Amino acid sequence: GEAPFCTRQGGGGDRCEEPAAGGGGAGEDTTSLLMSRVKGVRRASVESRLHMEVNASSEQLDLYQSNYRGKNGMWCVGINAVGYDLAARGGRNGAWIPPRKAALKYFRDQGSNCFRLPITWERLQSTLGDDFVDLIEGVADTVNYITNELNAYVIIDPHNNDQGLQYNGKDVNQQQFVNLWKGITKQWGSNSKAIFGLYNEPRYGYADGRNGYFDPDSLDSDGQQIKNWFNWMQAAIDAVRNLGADNLILVPGLHWTGSRDWSGADWWGESIGGYSKGGNTRLAGLTDPKQRIAYDVHQYMDKKFTGEAVGCGGHAQSAWGGAGADWGLGLTIDWAKRFNKKLIMTEIGSWLPNDGSNSECKRLMGDFLKRMDDSGVFIGYQVWQFGCDGCMADQWTLKPYNLDWYRWDLYGGGSRSPTPPQQCSGGGQDCRNT
Repeated sequence: GEAPFCTRQGGGGDRCEEPAAGGGGAGEDTTSLLMSRVKGVRRASVESRLHMEVNASSEQLDLYQSNYRGKNGMWCVGINAVGYDLAARGGRNGAWIPPRKAALKYFRDQGSNCFRLPITWERLQSTLGDDFVDLIEGVADTVNYITNELNAYVIIDPHNNDQGLQYNGKDVNQQQFVNLWKGITKQWGSNSKAIFGLYNEPRYGYADGRNGYFDPDSLDSDGQQIKNWFNWMQAAIDAVRNLGADNLILVPGLHWTGSRDWSGADWWGESIGGYSKGGNTRLAGLTDPKQRIAYDVHQYMDKKFTGEAVGCGGHAQSAWGGAGADWGLGLTIDWAKRFNKKLIMTEIGSWLPNDGSNSECKRLMGDFLKRMDDSGVFIGYQVWQFGCDGCMADQWTLKPYNLDWYRWDLYGGGSRSPTPPQQCSGGGQDCRNT
């Protein structure tokens, strides 16, 4: 079959895929962009707290209202089960593979109680614009296995890798996106263990008469892109609830939905909510009659925050000269506390450097997770990944790799001692059949 290109491209979520040609839309001046990122070493100044903001339609937007009423603590902890998103550019019939049940069972035994299941849009729907899903073979069975046989949660994750908000290479619009969520809700809205992740690292798409609209490199100083993304998110939430479903909904942001830059990090976004550059802050105004929303962030620990390199230098520093993921986590926690919101980190990863600093990277990850837990605003996290056999840091074929860094014994399904992972790759042995 078609061999996937197994590295991460761009800002996250893009691996096991051939590199994309060209960019995703009109970017900002490169020098200005880099300087703005360098400026991200300091927190945006806090202005007077105004509980009401005004959006483009002059309607009142309450950024401070609670939109989560559910379990507290990091109760949803696990791993990304890759397979249905592989070779995404191959469309519906690309070289995808279902996640192995033996691997799902292995990670469940290690402590994962919340699996994220990336699936390309084309493999959820054979026709763009339908308001129902017709799944490729295996998807329904995988969801059933996770939720019924393993008694775990599953995050349904439309995930088109490099292509972002596209279907067979064509930018999608808001109504097509909403119809996708109508279809997913009809399929799994009655499954109490299905969680709805609205989209992986949203970018591109069609809005305001333009293709490639959601530009991950834009400074979005006037807030037009985040205003449009707010509308997409609210429309999808409304569609799910109008069908009577009360599943937990995970809301991603722009700029690769990165934790480090979620609140704007003083370099991107409109003036809003006391921030001069507020990043994804407008999304705090999303409403849900069920109050079952959490905000979906990602973080990798290489200096580009992409998962494309080994090592953990990104904890302290960004490749653009600013502060790193640890600093950004503080900003994001403060954002969630300020606006009374909950977060989940559905992609987190740090790859073994094997240069003598493994133990330090393990310590830094443990500290990072403890800060997440101590904050009271995170409800969980998912390790990236297993299922892409040729990819860097595949947790199945390289097991046990560094799974112990993620401390499933402390978080998730409850504090317990997991079954010790068995090493089977010390001499390059293939673990896939063990």
